[in-house]
Amino acid sequence: MYPVEVLPDVSNTMKPHRKDSAVSPVIAVLLILAITVACAGVTAAVSLGFADNLQSGKQVGLIVKPADSGGDVLVTIVSGKDVPELTKLEIIDGGAGNAKYQEVKHSDGMKIASFTAGSGYVAENVAFPGNRMVSYTTPVIVKGTFKDGTEVILLNTKLSFSNIIVSPIYGILNDFFVENYDGSVNVSLMDLFLYGQKLSFTHSQFHIIDNNGKEQHGLTITIPKGMLDENIFAKITISKIDKDGNTEVNTNTIGAISNNPSLTMYTVDKEKYENVVVQLDLYDKWDYQEYQKKYNAWKKSGKTEDEPEEPHTVGSQSGTITLTGKGY
Repeated sequence: MYPVEVLPDVSNTMKPHRKDSAVSPVIAVLLILAITVACAGVTAAVSLGFADNLQSGKQVGLIVKPADSGGDVLVTIVSGKDVPELTKLEIIDGGAGNAKYQEVKHSDGMKIASFTAGSGYVAENVAFPGNRMVSYTTPVIVKGTFKDGTEVILLNTKLSFSNIIVSPIYGILNDFFVENYDGSVNVSLMDLFLYGQKLSFTHSQFHIIDNNGKEQHGLTITIPKGMLDENIFAKITISKIDKDGNTEVNTNTIGAISNNPSLTMYTVDKEKYENVVVQLDLYDKWDYQEYQKKYNAWKKSGKTEDEPEEPHTVGSQSGTITLTGKGY
């Protein structure tokens, strides 16, 4: 006879085990809620009186979170002994090299006269990705300015934005240039428009022509036609400011099919002017065309009613050119 091999009894190991320590339905619900709250913390950041951990002396409690879609940031003032002293809140996309601080305002775009605990506000177009993105996570920095003049970083955190649509203006700025009348000067205005920095040009850099015995200075601000989206209208405004503070304004509205997407400032009395402020506003084409119809009808009616308001911009930038050197 052959020896009989006794195999271990594995019947128990093949059966599902039941444990009396299983999670009860009530505890499971509580765990789900806790996980939900934890996930929410990824897209909303809270600073409750911890400003003095970043810079001493100021305490303002904030809740910041991204809007449901787009690059706006929603801000709620929660608490803090220094809320009454707060005069301005600004938010910047800390992960974007070309971003700038965006001021926190009321939802209707009005500036905030005084901040109130429990109130909600908004900072528009904070997220500044390089192009259109479905999802964008970036460091966000909140800065507060107080009545005593101090500026404090109140919060430095990360927020996740969705469906970011980059303003059409961002694709235009790098191709801006200033040129003189004969085209010999070609200077990028990227820094001027992105950061509001001043650019200076000397008298010798510009072509001066003789116009019926008077010297005339030509300064042209141009948008390359190819940079304008077919659904966008652009308006360039040049404001010449003289040494007495008086302002002379020239404006040109440009569509995507314009043959002359530029505006030239001619200065006859070059001794008179010091600064030139350049403003670029972009509008939705259809909104602006509707406004133009209303404006023309208003003019034909003899201006008996209130003048129609321009539509909201989809992008806006401005900067100052300082005229320097002999002759200015």
